[in-house]
Amino acid sequence: GYMSTKRRRGKREAPKKGVSPGKLVPSPHELSALRFTFKRGNAAVISIFALVLVGVFTKVLSDKINAAKALGERPRVNDTLLSSFPKTGSFWLRFLLSSVMREGEINFNNIETYVPDLEYGDNRKRFQRFEGTPPLRLFKSHQPYLPSDSEMVLGASEKGSFWWDKLPKCDEKIGGGMEETQCLCPNCPARWSAAVVVIRDARSTLCSYYNFQVALGNFEGGFGEFLRDREAGRYGYDYVQWLRSWLDSEEVRVVGASFPYEAIEGEAIEGETSVYLIRYEDLKSDPVGTVTELVDKFLVPGLAEEAGFEEKVVRAVEQNDFDSMKRKETRDGGGLLFRKTYPDAVNGGFAILNKGRGKEDAKKECWVEEEDVRYLFEEMGWGGVEKKLGYAS
Repeated sequence: GYMSTKRRRGKREAPKKGVSPGKLVPSPHELSALRFTFKRGNAAVISIFALVLVGVFTKVLSDKINAAKALGERPRVNDTLLSSFPKTGSFWLRFLLSSVMREGEINFNNIETYVPDLEYGDNRKRFQRFEGTPPLRLFKSHQPYLPSDSEMVLGASEKGSFWWDKLPKCDEKIGGGMEETQCLCPNCPARWSAAVVVIRDARSTLCSYYNFQVALGNFEGGFGEFLRDREAGRYGYDYVQWLRSWLDSEEVRVVGASFPYEAIEGEAIEGETSVYLIRYEDLKSDPVGTVTELVDKFLVPGLAEEAGFEEKVVRAVEQNDFDSMKRKETRDGGGLLFRKTYPDAVNGGFAILNKGRGKEDAKKECWVEEEDVRYLFEEMGWGGVEKKLGYAS
């Protein structure tokens, strides 16, 4: 029932080439060959692992160094920031201004060349090399106005002992799902000497933003839940906090607006940011007049007096009306940032552009619960800024 431990007698077969006859262990020659093969295999594995490790470390270190360099980047004197909370109309304004300042069609691909979105990481990294549109450079941002950003430097931190642990982390100021560099300078409004701030009625803004986040797959609940959610329903700051970061800051000087507003006379002093307020509702009802005043009174004074300027603005509005931009979006496959950050949503039919929801549309679609309205006006504080911005209840 078992094999004897004694070697069975019988006719011995001729030994195979390279194998010692009568032995159950490899010959010295075989051992040497095996060792060589093993060492060579190990060396190859170790080399590949080392290369991968070096590559990862180099990438991480490079990102940290780029982030550190960003702390020292400052906009040029004639640079202007186009800032807005999501879904308030800055995307459209980028197209309008680019069409006025540039020749040729503005589409969903080259818009990142003419008015770069600083939250698209490649744009931030190219910031210092960007040539822009004479006689000014425009950049887009969704960041709130944080005075501390103007003096952001490497400093003490409880998060770690390495210098890169002392860098500001985006998740402290803004929602995730975007570039690591999105909240680093130059995407820090307090360093800019001029900014155009686009605003919109809170009811329309938050209803559009809710539908936008649902379409991206970032939220699955109802509107009331979204409104109160500290993660999905907010962009680091809720909309009213975002507005107040601009309107209430001592470092901001509002010098003009597309609506009656108590502007501050004179130019901004060093350390202040001159701001021109644009209401989306004004842009929609009178795009030609609103863009003309913005350019003439703030961006490039005197440009509107040049021959042919009015025709340029009229043509820009015609080339970038809703139907024209929808055709461009379909043809170009959407914006670069969304194709990179949300490929599944884009492939599933996500669209940047949708028919704008007016206040009445938003009331019917989103603001159906009285408790949500009360939360907006009292808890979020919309009641305190609504009249100041010319919005009636």
